[in-house]
Amino acid sequence: MTIINGIKIKDHYVYNLPGNEELSSFACKNRKARNLAEVIFWM
Repeated sequence: MTIINGIKIKDHYVYNLPGNEELSSFACKNRKARNLAEVIFWM
């Protein structure tokens, strides 16, 4: 457990945040899409 400014914060608190399905799918597509500079870099 972490304490910030006297407030207890449990580990992995991010998993309890509400999600936006549209935003999640948009982010997933963008993570999988590669641009030309990235392709050249990894070659």
